[in-house]
Amino acid sequence: MKVLDTYLKHKSIARDDLAKASESELLELKDLAQKDIIRIDKQLLNAIEAETRNGKNHDDDWRNKATLAKRFKGLLINRINHELGRQRRAAIEQYRSGKDESAIHSLVVAMRAILTREQVKEVLTMWRKTRPEHAAYYNQQEEQNGKD
Repeated sequence: MKVLDTYLKHKSIARDDLAKASESELLELKDLAQKDIIRIDKQLLNAIEAETRNGKNHDDDWRNKATLAKRFKGLLINRINHELGRQRRAAIEQYRSGKDESAIHSLVVAMRAILTREQVKEVLTMWRKTRPEHAAYYNQQEEQNGKD
């Protein structure tokens, strides 16, 4: 809860702090910022109602500060949403890359069970040329097989 504590203490959060926060911390911070916006909205509406009832103008400086605080909290929510999206995209990419490697490994094991050593090498060489993004995995597999 470091991010939440920082927000409660200073009412501002650095981008680095958001990047270090977990998803649950970010969601809790987003909820708190949304509640703050609702609270500020209620105060502004109450001030407007009091102005219309009493005919007095409230402090313009206070109104400007409240409106600015509401805007900054909205910007903070946007930054939180951006960070949540970035974290989710990173998690999806990590899942997909792990899934690809396990599928590739299964394919190589199946080829070794059916094909001769030369055929496997020929297929993997062709595959490495057509799929350069998997060349690192292929090289790693060759190194491990060479050690065996």
